[in-house]
This record gives sequence, C-alpha cells and structure tokens, in this order.
Amino acid sequence: MNVAFTICSNNYLAKAKVVADSFILHHPDYKFIFFLVDTLDNNLDYAGLEKYQLIQIHEVMPNIEELALKYNIIELNTAVKPAIFLHLFKKNNGSTAIYLDPDLMIFDEFSEVEEQLSKDDINIVITPHFCSPIDDGKYPSEIDFTPFGLYNLGFIAIKNSKESQRFLEWWHDRLMKYCFIRPDKGMFTDQLWVNYAPLFFEGVQLLKHLGYNVANWNLYERIINETQNGYLINGKYRMKFFHFSHFQFDNPYVISRHQNRHTIEERPDVLELITEYKNCLIANQQIVFSSSVCYYDTLYRQHQEALQKQNNTIKKRIRKKASALFNRVLGE
Repeated sequence: MNVAFTICSNNYLAKAKVVADSFILHHPDYKFIFFLVDTLDNNLDYAGLEKYQLIQIHEVMPNIEELALKYNIIELNTAVKPAIFLHLFKKNNGSTAIYLDPDLMIFDEFSEVEEQLSKDDINIVITPHFCSPIDDGKYPSEIDFTPFGLYNLGFIAIKNSKESQRFLEWWHDRLMKYCFIRPDKGMFTDQLWVNYAPLFFEGVQLLKHLGYNVANWNLYERIINETQNGYLINGKYRMKFFHFSHFQFDNPYVISRHQNRHTIEERPDVLELITEYKNCLIANQQIVFSSSVCYYDTLYRQHQEALQKQNNTIKKRIRKKASALFNRVLGE
C-alpha cells in the first residue's frame, strides 16, 4: 500500500492535519501517517486525528531520548526521517512512501511523481528550491541557498527498492552523526546531505515541474492563477502544493521574514492562498496545539543547561588554579 507521512511535534499538529486532509482529498487510495516526535499530551484533544494513524517516534527509534540530548527540536524532527522510511518499507513491503512537511497544503494529485516512480530506473524523486537564475540583487539569492542545499526536503518520494535501501541507510548513518543546523560547518539538518544523492545513488529524479513545492523562495519564477479546476503556475503547470515555510500565524500576510523580494501588495496571487491556509489552521485548533511544549525539546534544553553549568564550573576551577599558580610564581 502506498503511504504518505509527516513528522512533527505536538505544537505542529494543526499544520500536520492540514497537509494530511489536503493530501487525502486528492489521494484517497493512500494511507496517511503522523509520526509524532513527542509524547502524548494529556492536555490536548487528539480526536480530530482519529482517521489517521499516529505513531510516537519511540516506537520506531527506541533510542530517541539519547538523540534528543544531542539535537534541538528542528534537528531532531529531521534526523529521524530516513529511519521512518526504513520502518515503513519494512512494514509495507513493496510500497511507495512520500514524505511531506507539516507546513504544506496540497492542491492537486501527484501524478508526475507516481509516473516517475512507476519507471524501473527511478527510485527517488526530489524537488529543487528553484529552477532558474536569480539576478535581482535581493534576498535570498543563489549564494544564500548554497549552505542549505539544492533540494528542498519538505518533500521527498521514495520507492521501496534495493537502491533506495542503500540511500536510506547511508542517509540515516549521516544524520545520526551530522544533522545539526550549522551551515558554517557544512551541515544543515537532513537537507544538505541530499546534494550527494544524485552522485552516490542510481535513479534519483530531479522533478522540475513548477507546480511542486511552490514557496516564498521561488515565487520570482512562478505566478499563481486561480481557475475553475484549481491553480495554475505561469498559466501552464497545475499547482500541486504550496509550502508555507516561515508562515507566521499572528502576522500571516508577511510572505516571509527571511526574504525581501516580495510583499503581499506586489503578489496578490498569494493572498487567497494565505487566507485559506490560516482558516484551515484555525479550524484545526492551531492556537491550542501551538502552545504545547515538546517533551524532547525540554530534555534537550535541560541537558544543554546542565552542560553549560558543568563547563562554567570547570572554567572557574581552571581560573582559580591558574590564579593560585600565578600568585605563587610572583611570590617566589
């Protein structure tokens, strides 16, 4: 059976429900699963998720608490992705699995993805951040994306094959060691590693269809038009999904605080999408879920505070010993 899934903590469950509902609307033959990088919160009502399967991450990775001491919550949510793919393929032999970030909204069926994965020589489908040069002098530019990767891992589709297994095992191994957000050190979550995928593995398909992964960073090359049958990009490509990355619920009409290329006044084609998305979040209890504190984030912060105290104590001891030695030398 074909499976789609998302990964999130409790505070992103309203967003995750939007991507699940919108995906199943266009793909009713798929099974959709929530992988929760968190523990169940007694203060939250999960009734709205009943038609979907919810799996807590410790059921897939029993050592998750150990990993949580190492990675912050963003790093942790991305580090587990290959392990989940491997888990799904072990449980659902012969299936295709599609990962979707929780901050997506789906607007059409993924027929191009399914077509690619039906080919014997295609194992993995990924999408780029953008498909054409950026020369307007604004932010982000090509150079700004270099530390974050060519491909956006808010989406990846993988067919269960021997080559895919090789890729996933390699990816998993790298992420258990190097899934930090440290672009100055050549690391950016799970995403930057996938730059190597087309070099190291066979059957990695780069899907340049402009209707996939429409987002604030590629709006410069994509104009959105509403039609009776959905949205079109540049009057040609059916819009498959919009990636609401950096969406601010309390300030939704700022397209993204991480760019200075577009304003909502200059891009009215985005206005209706934002309004629809916010309404969906409200309907799915965004305010309630977003207030939840992640269990693993708490573990991480407590561990970091303990390490900081330990380091401070060691520094004080070193300074004390150095001062005593210095005074003794001067006294002589």
